[in-house]
Amino acid sequence: MNLKMMSLIILSLSACSHQQMYDAVQQGQQVECQKLQGEQYQQCMEKFAKSYQQYQQEREQVKK
Repeated sequence: MNLKMMSLIILSLSACSHQQMYDAVQQGQQVECQKLQGEQYQQCMEKFAKSYQQYQQEREQVKK
C-alpha cells in the first residue's frame, strides 16, 4: 500500500476504534493483494487474514 493511501486511511479513521482501524488497514492490504496472481496472491491474502482478536492475543503475549 502506498504512503498516500495509508495516510488517508489513518486520517479518515482517527475517530475509530483500534479494531476498526486494524480492519480497515487489513482490507486495504487485501485490495492490494488482488493485484497479484497465483501463489503470490494466496500468500498475500494469508498474510493479511489475521483477525483483530488473533492480533490482540499475539500482541499481549509479546508484551509479557
